[in-house]
Order: sequence, then structure tokens, then C-alpha cells
Amino acid sequence: MLLVNIEYIPGKEIEALGMVKGTVVQSKNFGKDFMAGMKTLDEAEALGADAVINVRYGSSSVMQGAAEVIAYGTAVKYK
Repeated sequence: MLLVNIEYIPGKEIEALGMVKGTVVQSKNFGKDFMAGMKTLDEAEALGADAVINVRYGSSSVMQGAAEVIAYGTAVKYK
């Protein structure tokens, strides 16, 4: 899956499939806190996307020693 933070893919004609996101909770105590490995399903793959464009990232603290990281963008298919 190609991930880019620009609004197009050079040399490709694309069709937008919709916005997709993925999240993960990261913890300092990975061995102690198994929930740190919890991930969402790959929405872009489920839509049959070839790539995700305009990818952006964000994070927030969910508890002491743990943070949620989110990545989102537009799933696209090559024409």
C-alpha cells in the first residue's frame, strides 16, 4: 500500500474511494501492558485501495505512559 502526504500520485490517474483512518495505542510498558498492541483494521485495504494520499498524523495522551496515534487520509484506486 502506497502512503503519501501529497494530494496526488505522480504519473497516475486516481479515483477517490473515501477517507480512511488507522489508530494504535502505544505504551512505555509494552511487556506489562498488552493493550499497547491493539490496532484498528486497515480500512483502505478493505475498500480495495491501491494507495492513501494526503496522509496526516496526530497523537494524544490517553493515560499516563500511553498515547494514541492516529493516521488518516484519502483512499484511492488507480484508473
